Amino acid sequence: MVGAECVCQLTFDIGQSGSQSYTYSSGVLTVQSADGGAPDTYDSCITGSTLRYRETTDGGIPGVFSLTK
Repeated sequence: MVGAECVCQLTFDIGQSGSQSYTYSSGVLTVQSADGGAPDTYDSCITGSTLRYRETTDGGIPGVFSLTK
C-alpha cells in the first residue's frame, strides 16, 4: 500500500487525453469523472517498483494491469 502523497503518471494512446481529480485511500483509487458522472474505482497495490490495479467500477474493463518503473 502507498500513502496519499504518491504521484504517478500513466500515459497511453486511446485517442483521448485529459485530466481528472482523484483520491487514494486504503488501496482504493477513485478517479472523478470528467463529465460529472459517477467516479471510476480501482483496487491497487504496490510491490517494489510495480503497481498492480483492477478496475472495480460497474461495467469497467476486466483484468489486472501492471505498471513497472
